[in-house]
Amino acid sequence: MFSFLLNSHHQIFVDAQLFAENSSEAARERLMQRATQAGIAALQAQLEQVKLCATHQEIGPIKAHPGLFDEFETGLISDTDIHGVPLGYVTFSDDSSTVNIATTEQYPSLPPKTGKNAVLQLDMNVKGWAGFTHVFPFYTLDQWAPYDWSDFQTMSFWLYGNNSGTTLFIDVLDNRNPCSTVDDAERFVYQFKDDFSGWERVKIRFADMVRKEIGNGAPNDGLGLTAEYFARTGWNSFYKGDQTTAIKRFNQAWLLDPNNQHALWGSAVIAGGRDQIEEAVRLFRMAIENGPESSSLQRDYKFALKELEKSKS
Repeated sequence: MFSFLLNSHHQIFVDAQLFAENSSEAARERLMQRATQAGIAALQAQLEQVKLCATHQEIGPIKAHPGLFDEFETGLISDTDIHGVPLGYVTFSDDSSTVNIATTEQYPSLPPKTGKNAVLQLDMNVKGWAGFTHVFPFYTLDQWAPYDWSDFQTMSFWLYGNNSGTTLFIDVLDNRNPCSTVDDAERFVYQFKDDFSGWERVKIRFADMVRKEIGNGAPNDGLGLTAEYFARTGWNSFYKGDQTTAIKRFNQAWLLDPNNQHALWGSAVIAGGRDQIEEAVRLFRMAIENGPESSSLQRDYKFALKELEKSKS
């Protein structure tokens, strides 16, 4: 249990500064007290997380269709979800930079357009970094709206260049952690230069995007687009005690991506719980081979190996 809490609530134990000042019995006693307090705090945090997952209603991904995906005819919605996480259009910058966004119909005509429509205008004075995010909200404006882009290999947009030589970037926000109440979405970035003048269509292949670490505790499982959603909902069901739905979701994820680490991991855990130990070990090995290193996954795998040894003794 302590190992599980340590992996799930690592920062609590970091903040507790679990080391002895010296080798005295008094220092050892103080260390034990801090460790106990940290363990209790982590357990309380885990219980709150379990409660949240039990009541969490996560909407499924909305199927994206070919053609125009985002436009600026209806204004720039800005709000927060029920946990205070921003929704809609949100600007960000360092303390020395400024950024403002607005829509306008006063602009040079787009090459494929004959009439006017609204475009997004960015006014920026950047010393360090700045930009904006469009977090697509569900129509109730109370949670993020995930989209299924699995049918597509590219996306594109029109940009009016100033030939400034500035490096620009665009991020795609992928999946978040199960039952998340913060912005812990995984980021994938594509960089390009403002080395042209006038309107130009920027076309981006998803395969050319790379993961960007911003220190927000995001998952690290690749740009899944859709399989990861089913794997995450499978784990949500598992933590709620609904293993029937969990294995169904893991199977759906596996059908979309046979190498999805979280789907293989979840299937392994359920197989182990059903005393299908050899199958669990096989699935754990596949999960380890098809994703980033994980101490929690390695721990579960070693436990399954021990159970397999017991069954053969």
